[in-house]
Formats: sequence, structure tokens, C-alpha cells
Amino acid sequence: MVFCSEAISALPPTFAQSVSDTNRKDSLSVKAPQMFEALNELPLAYRNFVTDVLLNCEKRGNDVIYTLPSGETITMNLDDGYCTEFWKAVIEANKVTEICNVPFGSSYESTKEALENKFGDYSYILSTKDKLVFERKRYGGIFFDRIYFFFQSDGRKTFFNGAFFILECKTKYEAIDRKNELHELLRKRYINLLNLDNEDDYQSVGGLALIPTDKNAGFGFAIDILKYNEGNSIGKPYCVRIMYGPYDFVNEEF
Repeated sequence: MVFCSEAISALPPTFAQSVSDTNRKDSLSVKAPQMFEALNELPLAYRNFVTDVLLNCEKRGNDVIYTLPSGETITMNLDDGYCTEFWKAVIEANKVTEICNVPFGSSYESTKEALENKFGDYSYILSTKDKLVFERKRYGGIFFDRIYFFFQSDGRKTFFNGAFFILECKTKYEAIDRKNELHELLRKRYINLLNLDNEDDYQSVGGLALIPTDKNAGFGFAIDILKYNEGNSIGKPYCVRIMYGPYDFVNEEF
């Protein structure tokens, strides 16, 4: 896999320069890049995503080929101008549009029916009109202590807008191990998974958000470690969370 400088022509000048700067050792010259409207104003997640794609694409003749983590390949022909279809395909492949085979934005009733068919009964004690909670369920080969599915309403319609997957842990070290396990699992699916761990905070972010916001910086999910307040846990003071959303589907304007 090689850095493909020709593909930079699909990017705005500022992002093209930043990509070039990441690989100065190759002394690649960057042509005056063309403006690509779909990537004109990128959230942080998209900047990292685009950089990763460009650094890992392969040039064969006049084609640029990118291989997704799934093994699927997407090809861009350099004669196609802005290469719009290439970027659309790569972005859609990395966008988080659903979880548990339920698309975000689905109604409460359709989501509830699909999840009951998949997981069985939800917790009647923990669930409300704004969330469904399933306890001790397996998903993607991982046993989760709880899975939360969140909803919002505009007064007439309801929207599935987020999901949290919870693993409870006895120690901080166990939580770090489980967090790393989830990071490696999701790294096989998404291009732009970043590990932001430091001494005081453990977090990974990745995927592309269905609805990019300043808060999510365009990332489709986050993995982190939470320490419960004293007295809020029974023998397991830490939890690891995979968090999708919440997204805002309700437009409240005056």
C-alpha cells in the first residue's frame, strides 16, 4: 500500500496540504488541488478518515484502489474529475447508520418489535417511554450486562436516536483490558478508529456519524471507561461503554 498523491486532487487545498505534511519523508510534490464540495467543511472525524484513505490507497495504472477492513475494494479513476462516487462509497461504508439491524431514526414501536424479536423481553423496571433496556444479552460475540436503546419525540413521531452497550468490571485494569478488546473488535470494521487513551481517561472514537455535530466531531461511536459513583454499583465499580449517538432527529425552531 502506498501514499497516492494523485488522489489529493479530490480534496480542498487546506486538507491536501495537511495530508502531504504527514508524509514529508517521501518528498512528494502536491499539485494544486481541486475543490471537492462534499469534503469542503470536514468535522474532525472526516479529516482523520480522509487522511487514512489517502495514506493507504494503492495506485494501479490510472486507478486508485482502497481496500476496506472488510476486504471490499473501492476504485477511483483519476480521469473522473472530483471522484465523487469514490468518496461517497468510502464514506457510506464507514458511516454508522444502524445497530442491531435497526436503522437510527426508526420509530419506537418498530424498534421495540425488532429488538424483542432479537433479544427477548426488555427490563420493565429500567425501561421508560424514552429508552428500552435489555439486561445480560450477547451481541457480536460479546456478553453485555446491559444494552440501552434511546428515543426522542417531536410530540407526534418517535425516533431511535442512540444506543449504549455496557460491560461492568470489578477493577480498572479489567476495564482497560475489555476496552482494548472492544477497540480491536471495532478496528476490523471501521477505517478511522482512534485510540485517545491517556493516564486519566480511556477513550476510542471511530466510524462516521449519521448526523455530525460539534459534540461528536463527526465520529459515529465512542468507547470509554466510566467509574460509578460510590454506592451506585454492586461489586463492579467500573463499566466499559460503546456509545452510538445520541443523534438529534427533532428540529425545534421558532
